[in-house]
Amino acid sequence: MIVVIDKFVGMDSLPSPRLLTLFLLVADELHFGRAARRARLAQPALSRQIRDLEQQLGFPLFERTSRHVAITPAGEAFRADAAAVLAALRASVDAGRLVASGARGRLRIGYSTTAMLTVLPHLVRSYQRRYPDVRLVLRELSSAPQLDALTTGVLDVAFVGELATARPRVRVMSRWPDRLALAVPADSPLRRVVDAAATHPPENGTSTAGGTDDGRAHHPARLGPLIVFPRSQAPSLHDRLLQIWQEMGGAPVIAQYGESWHTVLCLVAAGLGMALVPGSVRALRVPGVRLLPVRRTDAPLGVSLCVATSPLSPPAEAFLSMALSTQEDVCR
Repeated sequence: MIVVIDKFVGMDSLPSPRLLTLFLLVADELHFGRAARRARLAQPALSRQIRDLEQQLGFPLFERTSRHVAITPAGEAFRADAAAVLAALRASVDAGRLVASGARGRLRIGYSTTAMLTVLPHLVRSYQRRYPDVRLVLRELSSAPQLDALTTGVLDVAFVGELATARPRVRVMSRWPDRLALAVPADSPLRRVVDAAATHPPENGTSTAGGTDDGRAHHPARLGPLIVFPRSQAPSLHDRLLQIWQEMGGAPVIAQYGESWHTVLCLVAAGLGMALVPGSVRALRVPGVRLLPVRRTDAPLGVSLCVATSPLSPPAEAFLSMALSTQEDVCR
């Protein structure tokens, strides 16, 4: 037997969520008057919409008499699926709203060592408390790879380990300065650093770049060569630290390269040289190293919060808003 279907039920013929809700009310009450009161409709209006739904579906949902309302077998089958459809629709709407508000999704954060030693733990902890349904993906990277990852869409937010300046397709949203320090081996005779370039010129042409307890003057270079990270990690910061080293009286002789601040400090502890480092690395507590403060304010050390110039994802927008609003608390 060949069955010919003369009407295609397309998307335009599907019942609306409101009609499904009204049908479920009547199916629950089996009484049009009570269902109308729950729907805050007049009973004739509710009856008319149920008839329209039956015509749209092509089968009766209820058997009606003046005293009795019963759901048909087809209506019973439709009832279970209609309830599931409405529940799935509500869940989809809720999920979409959560994602649109930044309360659900994924947030990819790049960070430097100094960010993890200073501002980032507080911000991540606060963000997770506020947005527990966002999955955080954290990656430790040096400055240049972080900025590249921002512009290619691999990262949403970057905490660069320097006071970064604007560059194409990158916005610097906030900065947290750090203090400059000179890392020396624990047994170094150097006890203090007086940077001639940052204070007053020395008298009689004598350099005061470094000093020992007995008052004798020393250049840092005379007590050890320089240890620094590779220039490819953060070219501008590398060049500026090397310039400061020379202004302090040090020779531009690089003894070793360290891929991280922790490695740089370990190389200093091994007696292979000295290093200009951010003061926050004191939290690494590397044995055999002393940090001497360097009093100057032109070192581009610190942490910069950067994002791409392209539109941010809702989780990134929410994180950025929170980070900027809590900056004072983080800096204390």
